[in-house]
Amino acid sequence: MDGIDGAILVRVHAWFPAIVPLNLLSSLL
Repeated sequence: MDGIDGAILVRVHAWFPAIVPLNLLSSLL
């Protein structure tokens, strides 16, 4: 269970910082 949860957390942390600026940019545009 820990391995699966860790992989999900790593993926979320990997693309979450990329999605937030995109949402901010799209809201500004």
